[in-house]
Amino acid sequence: LKNDVLSLDILPDLGGRIWRAQLADGLDILRVNSDGKDGYNPDVDGYEEYATPEHRGYGWNEKFTVKSKGKDFVEMECLLKDGVLVTRRIELAGNSFKVSSKYTSKTLKEKRSYRVHPVFYVPEPQNATLNRTFADGKKTNVVFSSLMEPADVEYLEVWGKDAEKPQGHWQIAYKTADNRAITITNTFNPADVDFCYIHLYRPENHVNLEQWSAPKELSPTDGPSISNTYTIDVK
Repeated sequence: LKNDVLSLDILPDLGGRIWRAQLADGLDILRVNSDGKDGYNPDVDGYEEYATPEHRGYGWNEKFTVKSKGKDFVEMECLLKDGVLVTRRIELAGNSFKVSSKYTSKTLKEKRSYRVHPVFYVPEPQNATLNRTFADGKKTNVVFSSLMEPADVEYLEVWGKDAEKPQGHWQIAYKTADNRAITITNTFNPADVDFCYIHLYRPENHVNLEQWSAPKELSPTDGPSISNTYTIDVK
């Protein structure tokens, strides 16, 4: 999918993932995994989902079938090995892209939760700012380095549970090497999300804005679902 601002490279055969998201000038928004020697690892990083709460739970690399597509959207589905049907729609609009997934089943009647796992490319992520809005209306802006102890630690984990769960809005802001200010804003319905999680890893210049869906009983027409919109602003 491509417009004048953003392009998305989507791989239905590898978990229905977004392998790459780029601005028109080639700046990567999602991290593209490569060791710089042997080419790319398309089944790592980018935007992926797991049908279970565990990292790399099944669903992350199964083959999806494209059901419908246009110049600014694609709709896919995948019947997983346990009988769970995943439907996913990815849309591109201006400087935003939206991912809407739903998990249903004709054979299972049990509560399920799935995991959203986008990996954003953030150079020198310790210097980036995290902005969150909470249920009580409070807003916080914090530089990641202020949360890292000792200062040279390679990674950081931040959990957003209960009162600390962002209420439908969180954001990371950072500067590029050419001093552009990039802001990535993720909006969603907080009722669809059980809790959130941030993973920052300095050696690979990435920040994950992850979510676990609110547990919901599977049925032929209903189950856990989240619609995430990611908006990229450049100044």
